[in-house]
Amino acid sequence: MAVKRILIDCSDTYTYNLQTGIQRVVRNIVSRTDLMEKKLGVSVVPVILTKYGYINIENFLSSLPSDITNITNKTSFKKKVKFYLKNKNEITYNIVQTLWDFYYGCIYHPIKNFLVDFISSIFYQKNTLIMNETDLLFIIDAFWQITYTENKLFFKIQKKLKKKGGKVAYLVYDIIPITNKEIVIDTLVNAFEKSFNKIIKYADFYITISKSEQINIDNYLKSQKINKPIEYFYLGADLPKSKEDESIQSDIAEIIKNPYFLIVGTIEPRKGQSIVVEAFEYLWNNGFSDALVIVGKYACESQNLLNRILSSPYYNKKLFMFNNCNDSELNFLYNNTKALIFASQREGFGLPLVEAMQYKKPIIASDIEVFREVGGAYPIYFKPYDVNDLINKIKFFIKQPHNVKEKETPSLLSWDESLEMLCDKLKNFLS
Repeated sequence: MAVKRILIDCSDTYTYNLQTGIQRVVRNIVSRTDLMEKKLGVSVVPVILTKYGYINIENFLSSLPSDITNITNKTSFKKKVKFYLKNKNEITYNIVQTLWDFYYGCIYHPIKNFLVDFISSIFYQKNTLIMNETDLLFIIDAFWQITYTENKLFFKIQKKLKKKGGKVAYLVYDIIPITNKEIVIDTLVNAFEKSFNKIIKYADFYITISKSEQINIDNYLKSQKINKPIEYFYLGADLPKSKEDESIQSDIAEIIKNPYFLIVGTIEPRKGQSIVVEAFEYLWNNGFSDALVIVGKYACESQNLLNRILSSPYYNKKLFMFNNCNDSELNFLYNNTKALIFASQREGFGLPLVEAMQYKKPIIASDIEVFREVGGAYPIYFKPYDVNDLINKIKFFIKQPHNVKEKETPSLLSWDESLEMLCDKLKNFLS
C-alpha cells in the first residue's frame, strides 16, 4: 500500500540538544518538513520516542506546563519544532531535563514509580500515535544512543508496524564503527554494532550521505548475505543564519584579531585532532605564530585525546578549544579563519568540508575517498594520519597561500536542495 505519512524520528536530537554534525543534519531536515510535504505529496510528521510510544513533537510541547516552557526559553523552527534549550548549563535546565526524562518518558527508566506511571500514561494514551499500513517510520537520528537502546519499545514498534504492512527506513550516516574498529573507541563499537545488526532486521531500505558510504554499507550487508536497497544524498552546505539573540563569546571575538587555522568536528581519535596539534606544536616550536582553534563536542570516552589538547604548553595561548559554539559563533569562526584543517581518517561525508567551501576558505584535508568525492581538487590533501606530510602541506600553504578563487568549487547544495535530493530518493519507496 502506498505511503501517506512519513514519521521522522528525531528523538535523540530533541532529548539531548547537542551541536554534533548528526544533530545539525537532523535539525536541517526537520525544519524543512513543509518542503518535504510539497515535494512528496504526503504528510511529514516529526516524532519523538517515549516509553509509551511515539508522539508528535508539537503535541508533546503543548502538553508541558507553561511555566516549564517559559523556564527553558525554547525557540521554534518553521514547523513549530523546538529543539533549542538555552542556558542549558544552568540548574533550571538540568531540573527540567530530569523531569522530561523521567516523568514524560523521553528515555525509558527501569525505576518503578506506579503513581508517576499512572499519571503520565493518561497523557500518552491520549497522544501516542497509532501507526498503520500507510506509514513510513524514518529514523534519521543516532539510533545507537541510549535514547533508543534503553527504550524497550523501539524495535517492538517497528515489528508491529511492519506486521501491519507499514515501512521502516534508516538514515545511516556511516558504519565506521563496523568497518574501521581500530579507530573507534570500544564502547561505541559495541553499541553501534549491536544496534546496527538489529536494525537490519527491520529496515526496508537505507539512506546514506555519500556514494562512498553507500558502497561501504552495501558491501557489509552483502557480507552478511543481506540484500536491501541503499540510496544516498548529499548534505547541504549552508549554515543556519545567525540568530539576533545569539552573541559571540568574548574569547572567540578576541581570537580573530590574529590569524588562525580552524578544526570543526566532534573531538575523537578518528577525527585526527591529535596529529594536527602535534603538527602545530612543531611549527610553533620553530617560530610559527598563527593560532589553532578547535571547535566541537568531545566524547566522554575520548579522555586521552582531550588530555592531549589540554596539556599542550600552547593551550589558551596559541591553541584554543570551544565545545559549545552556537550558530553565530560557528559562522563567525568560518568567516574569519585562514583555512580549515580536516584530518579525519574516515568519514561518511564531512560536513565541515562543504561548509568551508561555501565560505570560499582554503582547506587542508586528509586524502580519503569521500573527501575526494565531495571536495574534488579543491582541498590541499595530505596523507591520512601522517604528521610529517601535514607539516609539509601547512608549510606549503604558508609559502604559497591557497588562492581558492582560482580553484573550481565543486557543486554545493543548499539545505533546501539537499532535502529535494533526499525526497527524490524517498519517492522510490513510497508506492
